[in-house]
Amino acid sequence: MREVHAVLWAAFAGTAVGFLYAQSGVAVFTCVVVSLAVAAGVFAVLFYRYYTHEDATGRRID
Repeated sequence: MREVHAVLWAAFAGTAVGFLYAQSGVAVFTCVVVSLAVAAGVFAVLFYRYYTHEDATGRRID
């Protein structure tokens, strides 16, 4: 579940940043690269967070 959760947040964040960056009038390729970079960063951070705050069965560790 933590992988899916991290991927969904990464896709949302990457899409949002890519859309906002596209509004500035830069090239589409640049928007895609920035969007993928943001999505990869968000995925890495959130996966690490979820991985370190859950046990093996997916329950939260308080």
